[in-house]
Amino acid sequence: MIALAVWTLLAAQEAVAPVAAFPQNLAEWRAGDREARWVQLERETLARGWRNAEAIAAFLEAEGEVELLEWLCLYPRTEGEFGRFSGVLAKLDAPQWARAVEWNLRDTDSHTFQGAAAAFTVGRPAPSLDWLARYATSVHPKAKAALEELRAREGLVAEDSSRWLPPLAEDEALAHLVAPGEVLDFGNARFAAPGATYLHQVERELRAIAHQQLFHEPWLGRVLELTRHARPEVRSFAWIALGEAQRGRIAPSRLPDSALAAVIDDASEDPRVRRAAAMALSQRAEWNPRAWSELHRLALEPAHAAWSVAVDRLRDVGDEMTIELLDELLPELPDDAAARLARSTVDALRARGAIARGSITRTLERTAFVDLACTSLETRRKQWTQAQFAREASDAGVKVELDELASTYATAEDLREALGLAPQLAEFGARVREWGRRLADGK
Repeated sequence: MIALAVWTLLAAQEAVAPVAAFPQNLAEWRAGDREARWVQLERETLARGWRNAEAIAAFLEAEGEVELLEWLCLYPRTEGEFGRFSGVLAKLDAPQWARAVEWNLRDTDSHTFQGAAAAFTVGRPAPSLDWLARYATSVHPKAKAALEELRAREGLVAEDSSRWLPPLAEDEALAHLVAPGEVLDFGNARFAAPGATYLHQVERELRAIAHQQLFHEPWLGRVLELTRHARPEVRSFAWIALGEAQRGRIAPSRLPDSALAAVIDDASEDPRVRRAAAMALSQRAEWNPRAWSELHRLALEPAHAAWSVAVDRLRDVGDEMTIELLDELLPELPDDAAARLARSTVDALRARGAIARGSITRTLERTAFVDLACTSLETRRKQWTQAQFAREASDAGVKVELDELASTYATAEDLREALGLAPQLAEFGARVREWGRRLADGK
């Protein structure tokens, strides 16, 4: 996962602001309701990241803002601050503490869910034993594991936890995704209108979907529906959330590469949405050769709305051929900003070094795909692959790996499903083995 930094892709941001007191205007803070205060927190973190996290936590503690502290645990913009905010909830003995901790056991960031488990088993074991036993039938399986650990602890006596709220149900934590209908801008309002749904509410709950990897029904269907929402901002945030799905979380039949490509290339679509779809597709490029090939196609079209996204993401999934292609593209770029982006990607790839050699299987999967699919990269990729491995001909380790690929490679089932049933791709596994054999033989 890209730590949800991609959420800032669509935000109109100035240069990162310096650390400052929080809030800058106490009267303004106190004049609004909880949603208005949340919007101030969101603007603060977009402007300064979490460099003011300590000051924010101290202020919210002094103000007794337990609901906002819980939201900071439920709807993080990035990983890394759960322990800080849940710790303040614990200091305040807030009724929300246990359910905020239990919710974060679902998080895919190891530091977050390990920290949540420790909050139960190390931080407050006696009341946690009571609370986890009280709600044993409704908590997450990782919470049940914490309960068993506490039950096995010699001498630990449960302490009453009735002051703590029950676990959060998903439809409670994600209430604004159930049937959002019209989605409004909150702007500089001081109070949320009764029954209204706001853009920032949809965004924060989509972040929770991504953090917790809640790509099961009904949430997957609802996020897919949001990709067709009337507001381009909502469509954008939905695509970004879908892009955060880890490999295997969404069946290819539910979200094929072609659905993303259609949005990316839809000239009538809002450019923000096209960029968001490109970001989502790029998340598959590490293991899916079609997504990888599409990123290169976009990178070679400087006028495309998603060009900058493709070039930026290639710093993570490109290889030595990417360096060559971007070097050749530099004279054609329309302005200095585009050239700087391309150069920074090239520099990052060069700094990684020996990329193709580092994952020979992935390299040959990409070559086999463009070979069979006859993409615009086909001729260049085949020539590059042969030249790349000709330079490795004397390396015994590379020869061993190529021989093994030639005899044992089998396409992973999820990759087979992702590539689909197009007739020209039916021999994908055989073509990878063929490339392994050809290169091992020095051909």
